[in-house]
Amino acid sequence: MIYKFPSLKTQLEGRDLVINSKHKVLKTLILQSGAYYQGEWVGQNRDGYGVQIWSDGENYEEWKNNRANRRGKFWHIDGDQYEGE
Repeated sequence: MIYKFPSLKTQLEGRDLVINSKHKVLKTLILQSGAYYQGEWVGQNRDGYGVQIWSDGENYEEWKNNRANRRGKFWHIDGDQYEGE
């Protein structure tokens, strides 16, 4: 099962957008594992709001310095959900 976030996908479709003075851009990254990330970047790092979806359907949102931010949300494939601080 693949989860889709149409509003985010619509914003990102095939382009990079500068969204603030920190040079954050919105773009998509597809990893070799089949996972993909759509969201904000600063330079080469995932940073800010973004969603990474793994090939099994689990997903996580909210990144800081290319790492999962403890304030984000993680959805397990079985429906369980973790919401950070």
